[in-house]
Amino acid sequence: ITEGMQVTVTRPDAPPDPAELPLDSRLDAAQAGGAAALLGIQGDFSAPWSAGERRDLSLYWRANQLSDSDQSLREDLPVTLQLVEQPGGVVRAGWSGTPAAGRFPTGQWQPGDVIRDPWQLELPAHVPPGSYRLTAQLGNSAAVEVAQVTVEGRPRQFDVPPLDVELGAQFGDSIRLPGLQTGGGELVARPGHPLEFTLVWQASGLVDGDYTVTAQLLDGQGQVVAQQDGAPQDGAAPTGSWAAGEVVPDAVSLAVPDGVSPQDLTLLIALYHPETGERLRLPNGADHLQIPIRLNSK
Repeated sequence: ITEGMQVTVTRPDAPPDPAELPLDSRLDAAQAGGAAALLGIQGDFSAPWSAGERRDLSLYWRANQLSDSDQSLREDLPVTLQLVEQPGGVVRAGWSGTPAAGRFPTGQWQPGDVIRDPWQLELPAHVPPGSYRLTAQLGNSAAVEVAQVTVEGRPRQFDVPPLDVELGAQFGDSIRLPGLQTGGGELVARPGHPLEFTLVWQASGLVDGDYTVTAQLLDGQGQVVAQQDGAPQDGAAPTGSWAAGEVVPDAVSLAVPDGVSPQDLTLLIALYHPETGERLRLPNGADHLQIPIRLNSK
């Protein structure tokens, strides 16, 4: 075909035989009150699926013979795909759109048409590892399982562990800091020794991006004497990958310098966007949390 040529696309004289379609799974499931059928899918989900990975999937639909009074396909119906957790039935991800990427809506289907409906599904980072059902439906029809899916990823926890320092701080709309683990008791710093503790984060909802955690040790004059910046768990658990309700322990080690002022130290905790530097705010409008630390000079 030469660029600029006019091309006319017409329907085939006869639809393809469903038995000859390159399907990995055959279904022939009624949809839209029987006005359509999901014949099957082309796509391999046997290998585990990882966050951010894209998988190609083609749904094959058939438009069935309609009575004059049947309006099921006269309007344009959306296709919805969902990733449903097993057990529990929680929907962890979803995709929706018009068949054939909008090029062939159901309002144009005629009886006997067989429609290839290609999708490229990207697994959201917040989906926890586990076993899932991938389902498809046309309009408000009952969802049909099209594949069994295994999602792999880092282990996740959803219960807040015992805390040595309770904080209950909220950063932005979706990140909480229930508290700290210190190994027992309050935070105590010793000059020349690392100050080690664990920030216990929790996602109160889906986080809208990847934020950097900064932990700063301030002296009595407000000067930074030690600092650690980075994504949680050394980058293994970026905030954009957190599932709603997930608890993320994040170990911190700050080198307390020799000769630090004997006045009380302060720990500053903040979350900021790595590109803009803008910090998430607390409900009181502050862009950081300060936690007193006792200095042990011995």
